Amino acid sequence: MLKVQLDVYSKRDRLIDKFRQALDGRNPIKAPRSMTYKTVAWHTRRLNAILNEKTSRYRPTPEIKVIPVGKDGRVSKPIRNKAERLEKGANGMFYQLERQGAESVWQNIVWDLHVADAACEKWLRSPSTWWPKLVPYLEEDEEEGAEPRDVLERVHGDSYEKIRESYKQEQGLPITRFWVPIERFYPVFDRGFLTEGFELSERSLRSLMNNPLFDTSSLSGYAQRGDGGLGQSVVILEYSNDTYHAYYALGPSTNSRQAWPRITSSLSLTMGTPVLLHSYEHGLGRPVYNYIIGRGGGWVSGDSRQEGVMEALLDKNQQADELFSQKATFLRNTMWPTRAAYFDREARGSDDNPPAPPKIEEGGIISMFKGEDIKNLTMNIPDFQFADRLSEQIIGDMNALAGSPVLYGERQPGVNTGYHQQIQQNQAKHLDSQIENALSRGAIGGVELAFLHIRAMGEKCYVFSAEKGRSGKMDGEYLCIDPKDIDPLPQLAAKVIDPQPQDLMIAAQTALQLTQMRPGHNTPLLDDARARQDILGFQDPEDIERSITEQTLREQLRLNPVIAQDMAQRLGLELAKRQSATLSPEEAASASPAFQQAAAEMNQSGEAAAAGGVQPANLAAQIDGRRMAESRTRDGAGTGGILQGVGGGLPTGAPQPMQVMGRTAQVMQGSQLG
Repeated sequence: MLKVQLDVYSKRDRLIDKFRQALDGRNPIKAPRSMTYKTVAWHTRRLNAILNEKTSRYRPTPEIKVIPVGKDGRVSKPIRNKAERLEKGANGMFYQLERQGAESVWQNIVWDLHVADAACEKWLRSPSTWWPKLVPYLEEDEEEGAEPRDVLERVHGDSYEKIRESYKQEQGLPITRFWVPIERFYPVFDRGFLTEGFELSERSLRSLMNNPLFDTSSLSGYAQRGDGGLGQSVVILEYSNDTYHAYYALGPSTNSRQAWPRITSSLSLTMGTPVLLHSYEHGLGRPVYNYIIGRGGGWVSGDSRQEGVMEALLDKNQQADELFSQKATFLRNTMWPTRAAYFDREARGSDDNPPAPPKIEEGGIISMFKGEDIKNLTMNIPDFQFADRLSEQIIGDMNALAGSPVLYGERQPGVNTGYHQQIQQNQAKHLDSQIENALSRGAIGGVELAFLHIRAMGEKCYVFSAEKGRSGKMDGEYLCIDPKDIDPLPQLAAKVIDPQPQDLMIAAQTALQLTQMRPGHNTPLLDDARARQDILGFQDPEDIERSITEQTLREQLRLNPVIAQDMAQRLGLELAKRQSATLSPEEAASASPAFQQAAAEMNQSGEAAAAGGVQPANLAAQIDGRRMAESRTRDGAGTGGILQGVGGGLPTGAPQPMQVMGRTAQVMQGSQLG
């Protein structure tokens, strides 16, 4: 069976291997060797730049959404609350799994889906490893028919259940996920569903012998060398179907007990002898692998529509490397040239052997006979216009194949207007949206495998979740994923990419225009809830509406004059305000003449209001907590105009803060001079 799968996916493996070589800069660049000048072979790493830019658009971990399912078109509050807690648990699980692993599985999946049009991960559970104190056992002095008990039950007795749940919270989720390189996984599909999977990996012989789960009796006869088998690599074959998950070691063939199979050689893999190490029933009802299919079909039958794109990208990358190497070679040999010295035989009077070339010190002077010369062997090209145009064409072709990077501000040649730039951005988004949908399906498939593992264990599992509360501080809690809550599996959705800031601004402008009053209709085109949900993408517009209502009520209470006056009286501020606003004749007479003259001229001419000051009537109105005496009642002015949807800003006569400060400084300076 393995030999058949190796043959089916041999073309895929070769193409992906070439692609990874190009990404690592290991693709050979053809350059002449025996030349009078030194050739330079440099890699542009254009593929790395494209992949780095495209993969950076995705979230470090997917955001899972649990869709509440109601009855008769209605979703009750308990069902919604249950879905929200399960959603927090799923997101906390992803965060915990990414943090506890040695590598970022999700980032490798994103990378593989762009490179190879498919990606794969493996979800395994190991409760005995994560919860060792919950493994039941029998003491030596206990009878054979006795019920096995774990350590916590033996120690804590009556408080066992409470201590048991606390222990599981502390130890974490007993599930591990692994990234599987796509060229090392060989799937078997039946009517579009994954039914079997083969995975190849390598381990040292010593690690196999030290694994307590593996039956290594068949491997004991093989030589382990002086290092105890540390230096001997063994190919491990993992097999999984709907019921079983098994581990095999591919030992040496029967013809030669020393010829171990190599993972890079398909022929040696087919000659290896499988040795069963361990197998168990996983109870998931599907294989333990999550195979994610890309936009080109994902090599389901050994072929992919993305194959032509991958070949074209490799060709363009090779062309870019060779052209760049030629330009670098020319620059090197013109800046550090190889020179030829031309001598006059008659002037030198030498035999057939030319004299030794002159040695020229930096900034030094040499003497030569007339007619002799020193020239560069490298021909000097006047410009690089043709090579530059060819480079631009290669880069443009690669962007067209892989998806234009205009999403992040790179302007393409010939695009000089924002309208055409927006068109290119939309085209790039259409290409990326296909990969985004594939990653969303992959994230959902991973969560389903994790939930199936929890159901198979029959144990409540706990994950830690943290989020910002209303106060802006981080709040955390342990969330329980109960097997009863995920039977049947909930309906899921996943978000793998965040909107860009410019997208949010465009959506906000669109929502604002669609919710404004239309002339002649006196109604908006859309209601606020629909605009928030469909245009801005908010998940719970009703919760946002409640928050806005609460904020408005708090602001009204804060600005209520009755409450403000009552608070002022309670704090003893009302008397202080009136005393500071009223000047006695004696206090006015004690002011400097310059100050009195300036204030009188400003009040009479109306300069106070025009320059940003405060008129006496408005000052009294402000002290009493009333509205502005003037200009507030006009249509479209001040806050009233804002609430009516027109105008806005400070009305005429209302002081600007900076003007008030400047005019006050002028008056105070005049009073001091007086």
